[in-house]
Amino acid sequence: MKSLICKIAVICLSLIAVTSASAAQCQAHNAKGMVFVANGVNRADATANVMQKCVRNSVYAKNCVIDWCNAGEWECHGGNARGQKFVGTGPTRAIAAANLMGYCAANSAYARNCYIKTCFQR
Repeated sequence: MKSLICKIAVICLSLIAVTSASAAQCQAHNAKGMVFVANGVNRADATANVMQKCVRNSVYAKNCVIDWCNAGEWECHGGNARGQKFVGTGPTRAIAAANLMGYCAANSAYARNCYIKTCFQR
């Protein structure tokens, strides 16, 4: 019994470590109802990984269907001509950038002085 509990604990800790190091996670299933989960550094990588797992364990590759992908959140940093700093977040780079520019425009005398310095996925 102790051996089983130890194995479960090691598996759980491994999954937590892999999930925290990855920016995206996807889930897929096949026609038999088997569910597969995979991680990746971005959405495309996670999608490829989950499809590889599903195809390896399925009779026909056409039976694999992606259920969902969680790609993390984007964060953009920028500012205005007065030196104020702003941060925008969102599920995509475009939404995070738009949020940043919206915050900057709302707090600046001239919206054209707003700029985006950097964007990254967290």
